[in-house]
Amino acid sequence: MRSRFDKRVYLSEMSKLITKARRKMLTKHPDVRVYTISIWTDPDAAFSAVNFDTYENSVEQVEQANTFSKEQYDHLIAEGEYEEAKLFLPGTGRNCNPADFAFRELAGMKHSSFDPLWEERTKGRCWNRLEPALLEAGELALSELADFNLHRDAELSVNSRYDWYDHTWRLKSL
Repeated sequence: MRSRFDKRVYLSEMSKLITKARRKMLTKHPDVRVYTISIWTDPDAAFSAVNFDTYENSVEQVEQANTFSKEQYDHLIAEGEYEEAKLFLPGTGRNCNPADFAFRELAGMKHSSFDPLWEERTKGRCWNRLEPALLEAGELALSELADFNLHRDAELSVNSRYDWYDHTWRLKSL
């Protein structure tokens, strides 16, 4: 099944979304040091959003996840479930869950470039067209979002068929 997808319109929508997110962040939160920016598109909801995180929030989220993981790990080890316990080893690095970002869905957009339930209707084949377009949107965002007060390890990410936070670029201040 071939679904309607207008890449030109999608990239125009994403450009507007990125500009809207930039303006909103600089206007409402001008002093925030940005650690992570996530741009994602949900093909079933026909919706995209831009999310911003701070280093402090990222550290807190990772610590909370590790507290939960340690409880699960200890329980599974006590039960003799050694292989399953490995799934709960502590995480390191940054918070990669846009839903837990300090400024989640700061800007969002409903798409007209494709129809809702695109992933469901195509049994996931939509990603063959959406993922390359998301990568282009990420490239667009690099220069548009580079004038923030950035943490030295700041990065930008777009989602993929596999994860909400997948393809990444290192951000450098202009």
